[in-house]
Amino acid sequence: MSYRAISILVSLLITLGIWGNYTLGVINLYQRQLFSVETMYGLLFSAVIYTIFLEIILQTTLAIFKHKEANDKSDERDKIISRRANSYAYKILSFGVFCVTFYILFPVLAQFTFSMPGLAKEYEIMHLIIAFSLLAEVICSSVKLISYRRGY
Repeated sequence: MSYRAISILVSLLITLGIWGNYTLGVINLYQRQLFSVETMYGLLFSAVIYTIFLEIILQTTLAIFKHKEANDKSDERDKIISRRANSYAYKILSFGVFCVTFYILFPVLAQFTFSMPGLAKEYEIMHLIIAFSLLAEVICSSVKLISYRRGY
């Protein structure tokens, strides 16, 4: 595998691992009826810190081991792959903006879809934004990985 493909794979695994753990933590706290703003902030803060820390450590380690490839400039193929992946991610984010706007504008309909008692509506909106952002990031990374594996 090339340096770029391994780098994308590492980022994807970090994103899935840490933010999957965050999601399971939120669901677990919600089911046990311990979910509050303070516990949410604790989970969110630890997820962000772990993501930053692991990205720095693993990407630096990867660059050390593959230092020749890490210094290569991106070529036309890399730019095309990046554009294609960003296009898919942008579509997911656009759909997420539509859903969040719908959720804000029609609270009567939205109360049946994503309601967390004991949590202010602003935090529910924040979780929707986080969910669609993470989904877009996972789609973007997946499209890049598939494109690098296919060779275009």
